[in-house]
Amino acid sequence: MTAMTDAVPRVDHAIASVEQQFGIIFEGVRASLREHALSIHPDLQPFGYKVVGLLVSRGPLHASQVAELLATDKSLLSRTAKQLETLNLVSRQPDPKDGRATFLVATDEAVRRFDAVRTRDQQVLYQRMRGWEADEVLQLAALLEKLNDTFPG
Repeated sequence: MTAMTDAVPRVDHAIASVEQQFGIIFEGVRASLREHALSIHPDLQPFGYKVVGLLVSRGPLHASQVAELLATDKSLLSRTAKQLETLNLVSRQPDPKDGRATFLVATDEAVRRFDAVRTRDQQVLYQRMRGWEADEVLQLAALLEKLNDTFPG
């Protein structure tokens, strides 16, 4: 075999290892979403948590923008927005530029609760990685950036 043909299976094996690790990370993220949603409100579903998080980080948005950003069906978003209003996590405000349209807005209570969850997450990440060498953390950041640069948009 040539060096080139040896390299492909080696790279493929390495990619499979990365895929496996991402699978573990994604399972953890899914579990965290459930836990985070419950810590915001006992009746909040993970998708509702994503909606609240988007509104907290981006500010008021039209429902169509939220649906597009979360790549979801408008009917699911409509049901979720109604639930979030009932839970006092989201309110609707009229769009001053279009009297027929409204913005979804995270309530002050939603912002406070979301920020508390985000602060806890940051503390956990820092605790887990403080034992790493600074160069290792920087290498991980650089590799993640390199991977992120391969995605469109």
